Amino acid sequence: MALKVYQNAVDEYWRYTNLSALADEAFRLANGAPAIGLPSLPHKLVAELATYRVVVVNGRLRPDLCALDGLPDDVLVSGLEDLMAAAPARLEPYLGRIIRLNEMPMAALNTAFLRDGLAMFVGDGIVLDKPVHLISITAPGDGPLMVQPRHLVVMGKGAGATLIETHVTAEGGSSFNNIVAELHLDDGAKLNHFVFQEEAETSVHLSGTAVAMGADTTYESFVLQSGGTIGRSEIHAYLNGTGGDCRLDGVYLASGETGGRQHDLCRTCRARLSFAPGLQRCARWSVAGCLPGQGSRAAGCTADRRPSVEPSPAAFTARGD
Repeated sequence: MALKVYQNAVDEYWRYTNLSALADEAFRLANGAPAIGLPSLPHKLVAELATYRVVVVNGRLRPDLCALDGLPDDVLVSGLEDLMAAAPARLEPYLGRIIRLNEMPMAALNTAFLRDGLAMFVGDGIVLDKPVHLISITAPGDGPLMVQPRHLVVMGKGAGATLIETHVTAEGGSSFNNIVAELHLDDGAKLNHFVFQEEAETSVHLSGTAVAMGADTTYESFVLQSGGTIGRSEIHAYLNGTGGDCRLDGVYLASGETGGRQHDLCRTCRARLSFAPGLQRCARWSVAGCLPGQGSRAAGCTADRRPSVEPSPAAFTARGD
């Protein structure tokens, strides 16, 4: 990990995310979920939504805090660890096959400690009547804590859903939250994905999302980064079929001063798109950032276009508002 931190310092794609502090902390891997209740959520409108609630504490599913009554029969929401034990064949075509470790180096660390998280399967033609709200709570306790959750969402043909993620920190020491999400959208599926990262300023929050999109699929994502001393959200979308529509939007915010000196904060949203050759597709993104006293900044975005790909009609923007 220390070697990768050094490599990241000279990697253009990681230019604005300095992870050197991680190598100096004696993080211990989280072992189980402490018996804590649901904290107050930072966004009232999100907290008051009628949702199917999934709660993960220190990367482990807490069934006693979940609320899943009324889910359709052809929808499975489970802890990843439980599903690996009960039905590994159902996970095998997807788990670890969407993420590309050579493109997301911190996902390799997550894979080394892969154990639990959310597993969600939405059957063909099923459109959920309300969002699924994944509440991720990090409870560091007394010492530096490392959490490595892995989430998997598989949308069947013509399925539709909204997934909301809220990330918060309970009281305690410093933490390192390294999340990987793998999303598979079968032909005609639609997924709206909202992420609110509101962890404490004693936290380092890294999030890597890989999305595999089939024909005529729609993936729309919005990420708000406003917590943690380091907060990074990275999304790689792979458009593998014709007629795909992908929108990636992100906002990062930094605020607060101590003794007249601004906190040393690093918050980044990054996006990368990969197109299979010769496809008709539409993809667009915008990333905005705001730092107090420094105005707005735009975060870098890249499009991965293979040499055989013809010009795309997509409109790409990276702006600061």
